[in-house]
Amino acid sequence: MRKSMIFLVGMLIVLMTACQSGANPEEVVLSQMDPINSGDIDTAIALYAPDAFVTIQPALGPGAQTEYRGQADLRAWLEGLNETHFEIDLEVIEVDGNTVTTKTETWNDPTRALGVAPLVATEVYHVEDGVIQDWSWTLSDESLVELQAASTVMAQIEPWNAGDIAKAMELYAEDAVVKFSPVLTPGSPDQYSGTDELQAWFEELKTMNFELKLEIINVDGNVVTTRTETWVDPTRQLGIAPLVATEVYTVENGQIQGWTWTLSDESLAEFEAAIAALPTPINLTFEGDSCSYAGPMEISAGRVTLSWDIQGIARDGYGVALVSLDEGKTFEDLDAWASTASPPWSSVHTFRDRSPSDTSVREGEIYGVCFTASPQAKVGVVGPIVVTK
Repeated sequence: MRKSMIFLVGMLIVLMTACQSGANPEEVVLSQMDPINSGDIDTAIALYAPDAFVTIQPALGPGAQTEYRGQADLRAWLEGLNETHFEIDLEVIEVDGNTVTTKTETWNDPTRALGVAPLVATEVYHVEDGVIQDWSWTLSDESLVELQAASTVMAQIEPWNAGDIAKAMELYAEDAVVKFSPVLTPGSPDQYSGTDELQAWFEELKTMNFELKLEIINVDGNVVTTRTETWVDPTRQLGIAPLVATEVYTVENGQIQGWTWTLSDESLAEFEAAIAALPTPINLTFEGDSCSYAGPMEISAGRVTLSWDIQGIARDGYGVALVSLDEGKTFEDLDAWASTASPPWSSVHTFRDRSPSDTSVREGEIYGVCFTASPQAKVGVVGPIVVTK
């Protein structure tokens, strides 16, 4: 009985070896897919010769490994890929004896996050005695362009959020252009061109504790589209951070050539509502024995912030009264009134001796009357400012 069992086991080994030796190279290569995609690393490794090796071209990042040798090295690599939810799809495009060439598509979490999955590559396998002896993986030109573009865009996040402006600038071409739609601050530029303008803008954002979050939503060649969230102190204070926008980047040779920033409709509506709820600024300038106003001559009724700047030698104190006039009285009448007391044909809406101060105004025409405390004197009149509903 024992001899019969030994004979049967021996025959089984011979038959298995014969089957492996005669295994179709194409079938051997394709048989990797199921165990790799299901995370069955033991079964996948059994398809490789003990001294099998794999080469990867190009390196998929600074310092990335480009060669794996022996089953132990391959196992560690496959186990690492499995942790990233790796998937593979093989399409045989040529068989020449024991050499099998495939078009290979692969997915994993990093490439999914970059929006470039699947990566498309050409793989060339050599199969002997029913096992894979070696194979090479060469990324397609199209996937390489998309991978480099997406990686460059995402590489901004860390230096931006760390305030490392010099590191962020390394990612930009010398003639890079950034454009905005819409411009949120009146008088601000709608684009920045070249490294000098960009660096100055980046430095300004840094003072406002700028934060950035990017999510890639599409990659088409060297054009990368992102959903972008940004935070700065002013939007935090308004309670509307983060602003959400769509950005479209163009990348060449590992550098950002330019991008456009388009604010979402939702964020724009929030921004406009927040700005509308702010007090309207009325800012005057005191200089010697005069005062002036360079702001809008028409404002909306409601809350205003009254403030002033001082030019030249400062006095001990300042004040501003907002007044309206009786019908028939004009700017000239108010300007000619020399007393610090209010004229009988005027109505004082508010008086403020501290800058800035919040108050409110109602529909009609108002004037600003400027005073100094030492010497106590009326030093000017501005207006009329038309207050509308």
